[in-house]
Amino acid sequence: MGNASTDNSPLEQRTYSGSGNEQLWTLTNIGTGLIKLTNVQNGKAIQIANASTSNSAAGQIGTYNALANQHFSLASTDNGYFRITPLLASGMGLEVNGGSSADGATLAQYSYSGSTNQQWKFEPTPTMQSLPAKLTSFTAKINADKNVSIQWATATESKNDYFLIEKSMDGKNFNKLGSNVSAKGSNSSYTIVDKNASVGNNYYRLTQVDKYGQNEITPTTVVNFGFNNFKNLIFPNPLKDKYLTIKTETGNEIETVEIFSTIGAKILSKKVTKDIDNSYHLVFNNKPPEGIYLIKVGKKYIGKLIVQ
Repeated sequence: MGNASTDNSPLEQRTYSGSGNEQLWTLTNIGTGLIKLTNVQNGKAIQIANASTSNSAAGQIGTYNALANQHFSLASTDNGYFRITPLLASGMGLEVNGGSSADGATLAQYSYSGSTNQQWKFEPTPTMQSLPAKLTSFTAKINADKNVSIQWATATESKNDYFLIEKSMDGKNFNKLGSNVSAKGSNSSYTIVDKNASVGNNYYRLTQVDKYGQNEITPTTVVNFGFNNFKNLIFPNPLKDKYLTIKTETGNEIETVEIFSTIGAKILSKKVTKDIDNSYHLVFNNKPPEGIYLIKVGKKYIGKLIVQ
């Protein structure tokens, strides 16, 4: 990147010198599976010029304003490298123009093809290898109320800022759970409760963030909810036709059933009435495409629906 610090300066590759901070970057997890990349020397963030979704749109640096064109996602290419995908252009990847290996070659977004000039490696530097919070535990367990308690503890904390918990239904697409949890200091314990766990696997991970914006993500922990962990049942599951039944406890009245994709997109919302056996019946005019969905009754997710 050189020593550029002006907004909208082009993003360039340079031979790593090992001195100074202009070639050092902080990767910050901002939740919902997204990251921002900011330069250690000037605090500027990588962005896509003019929030473009087109091929060849330039990579730049700019003052971070939490704009969509300053947010990216990472995906492993299974060879130790990563694809950097702009939020606004999901089918694209950040690449070195023309596959050049020369100093000064610029970066831009192009349709992702898996070529080597679209693959990136992240390496910690000696001054950025360790964060100021040392964890002693991170667990997620079903509690007595049939919710999931996510708990963690620290041995030491110095200049630690906050923690955040993310949740996923498939182990790949994560969304932030609740609010940031402020750091309390060394030898502290923390708890967040997920009251909307779903039938099947629920994946959780913890991110710790220091006061300089550096962060570290823990390995994922998994909690499996069987139907016996719920006060409500949905069947048949997997769904193979257009008729779905939701059975609730006596006295548990519901009015609306909603179905969402695993990334939170609402697929259906429908009012229902209760039968004499405390069951609610949902008839799809058009059955959703094959896949995994979440069922929501009122304000609570009650389970995972598989459509075949």
